[in-house]
Amino acid sequence: MITKEEVKRSLKKMGKNKAPGLSGVTAEMMLVEEDLSVEWLVDVITGIVKEGHIPSEWRDSVLIPLHKRKGDPLDC
Repeated sequence: MITKEEVKRSLKKMGKNKAPGLSGVTAEMMLVEEDLSVEWLVDVITGIVKEGHIPSEWRDSVLIPLHKRKGDPLDC
């Protein structure tokens, strides 16, 4: 089983200033309420391990190309 300490370490290692996923939640937001977020993440991950599958919604993603002012913006 995953521990609270493992989740805390992982949250702190996550990149800062990264765009959020479809939920709109960033690592910085989760770290503001660290105790609540860690408890919730442990519960979610434990549930996934017990059920033996990842929610199908998590397999979806949206990619939005962003030009970072390097090179030709039309050359993706």
